[in-house]
Amino acid sequence: MGYHQDGKLYPVNDFMKSMQQNPGLRDTILTNNGFSISTLYDIYGEGNLNKALHYKIHTLATSYIENKGNGKFELTPLDIPAQISNVNAILIQDIDLDSFKDLVLAGNLYAMEPETTRDDAGIGLWLRGDGNGYFTPVPLSESGLYIPGDVRYLEFVKTRNESLLFSAKNNDYVQSIRLIQPVD
Repeated sequence: MGYHQDGKLYPVNDFMKSMQQNPGLRDTILTNNGFSISTLYDIYGEGNLNKALHYKIHTLATSYIENKGNGKFELTPLDIPAQISNVNAILIQDIDLDSFKDLVLAGNLYAMEPETTRDDAGIGLWLRGDGNGYFTPVPLSESGLYIPGDVRYLEFVKTRNESLLFSAKNNDYVQSIRLIQPVD
């Protein structure tokens, strides 16, 4: 994996991780400092990289995709609060009964490599929809939504008397949140 900076392609992985994955590199790159100033082409060679399988990621932003019809789709990144941590679960539901779909997001990612800190800044997020494809983040102080942990799945359940939001977490408990205003 690599990233572009100032027109050059650099490795994402550090020296030790790259050496573990490709022990043969020890013959080419002798020091951590040498690795730190090397491009992917310096490390692996232009011929090897040209023959390698290539995938490109154009954005890592948490986004929604709108079907515009006739095979046309539009990708729209969500606001900054939705970018704080990994999002693993998104529910589409009219939370405030204004006839517009809202989004509830939750996630985080605890299973990381030892040299990478876990993504654990997310506490869940309600994004209020306006019916025109824009979603406004509702602050915790207004929403009361608090879903910490390594969330993998969200589901709404409506009973006769109340509406509940369940969140399933990796290696943890299932959390239930009673919604004060029932959702349809």
